[in-house]
Amino acid sequence: MNLTDKNRPDDENEEAAGRFFREKIVCGINNMGNKWFPLKPEPDEVSYFNQCKQSSLTRQDFELPHYETPEQLQSVLIMFWQERGDSDIASYAEGLARLGWKLHSTKQGAEDIPPYIYVMF
Repeated sequence: MNLTDKNRPDDENEEAAGRFFREKIVCGINNMGNKWFPLKPEPDEVSYFNQCKQSSLTRQDFELPHYETPEQLQSVLIMFWQERGDSDIASYAEGLARLGWKLHSTKQGAEDIPPYIYVMF
């Protein structure tokens, strides 16, 4: 069974992720004035290109830290968004950390994955 199988049963994690997206992300973007995803061209913008501050990647760019609890992940998300000046989105950190923890703790059996799919973890 895979995600393209129309006859597969509904997944509660998929439902939770969809609900979080609809209720938090979409509503939040609408309430905050949609500063992350422009819906149309802005004539006052000279360019949409942002020069990267870092031109090469390091090993640390590919290594993800491991968090023991959802609370650790939540505090890191809050700090990350506040450092970027996005404190208004930091209110989503708790729900996102809980959802991430729930999805992380769900194991998918190898028998569910087609043989032509590469599995990393």
